[in-house]
Amino acid sequence: MKRCARCKLEKDESGFNKCKQKKDGLSVYCRICKSLEAKKYNIENREKCAENLRKWREKNPEKSKEYSKKDREINKEKIIARRSRPEAREKINVLIKKWQEANPERVRENNRRWKRANRDTENARSLVAKAIRRGKIMRPNRCEKCKKECTPDGHHLDYSKPLEVQWLCKICHMKGHGKLKDLIPNG
Repeated sequence: MKRCARCKLEKDESGFNKCKQKKDGLSVYCRICKSLEAKKYNIENREKCAENLRKWREKNPEKSKEYSKKDREINKEKIIARRSRPEAREKINVLIKKWQEANPERVRENNRRWKRANRDTENARSLVAKAIRRGKIMRPNRCEKCKKECTPDGHHLDYSKPLEVQWLCKICHMKGHGKLKDLIPNG
């Protein structure tokens, strides 16, 4: 048993970090007090700590990627919940728009690559657009799922049948593709 110099509580030796300079080989502060001290320092010296972390990441890119990957795996649910909040979605959309405006050639190349990889999808979309322009298909003014009045998107259940579409509002369409997970409950 050892007494912490900060909180004055007696704790088991496993509650202390190792320290070779000390006679008993243990730190004078317990792990909890040491952790609180480190958090306080990080808050008070946020810029300095951020700069040190940036430098470490530059020197150790592989370790940094590995740690980030592990962190994302461990905190997957928290990350999804955080990104699903409406204010986070707005912030993400602003960042995406900025990136797209700064990188128009990469956006065009990504679109070309996607169209080549998804020819059936792109073909179905263009055939529906032509049919609407020529008057063969009429776009309704309501979503078929939630019945909300809007200008609905044509959603294909089967791309091999390009003119068979389900007319959905943006939210129902995104939910149908799994891109919107329970942000707005039931419509």
